[in-house]
Amino acid sequence: KGFVMSTITPGSALITVSDVRLIQEVTVEEEPLVQMLIDSTQSMFETLTQQLWGYRMLYTKIYNFDTARKRSKPKIWLPLMPLELDGSSVPKVTVSGWNFGERESQAVAFVINDDYTIVNSTGVIHLDDYAGWKYWVKIVSTGGYASADIDQSSFTGAPPEPPEDVKLALARQVVYQRLRYGGDKAILRDQTVGGSTSRLKEDVHDPFFMSVVRSYKRYGYFHNG
Repeated sequence: KGFVMSTITPGSALITVSDVRLIQEVTVEEEPLVQMLIDSTQSMFETLTQQLWGYRMLYTKIYNFDTARKRSKPKIWLPLMPLELDGSSVPKVTVSGWNFGERESQAVAFVINDDYTIVNSTGVIHLDDYAGWKYWVKIVSTGGYASADIDQSSFTGAPPEPPEDVKLALARQVVYQRLRYGGDKAILRDQTVGGSTSRLKEDVHDPFFMSVVRSYKRYGYFHNG
């Protein structure tokens, strides 16, 4: 069947190699490895928190509401946060939908502040029309966070920097992975103290990283999935 690539286009990295250097030394030769760990850690963070963080322009997601129960749900988590606003402070989001048996070209546009409302602070889109969503719903949005090294001139707006706890969590997880999987080094091993041996819990994530994941994780019926 061939190789299937991820359907999620990577967003801008939330941290840089310089952020990792604040915690651990990184040589010039090691920079490509650290950048790879940054990208993989961010991807994992987005999966675990069930929302997208890196800046994306015109990110498209199509939802399939194939039961009446799903179509009657008023609330959907928007996959991308924070939303970029246009000159009138309106989120850069378009929503359209079409019914079973129809083509996307037959989609009707939902109107913001008429058919639906967006709560910017939480990234929730709330349906105001009791008729419900369509069988297929397409949401196109622009937003996300950008790290300090991103060329801001390539954006239509000025994406904010990510929260400090998120940046630290990502940097710590990168360092954790380097220590755990670098060569034959390991940071988790049997320890003998006072004649008794105890095995440390073999976690694959830095504890602080996981605490930040839990604080931002989205729960609910319609998350980023």
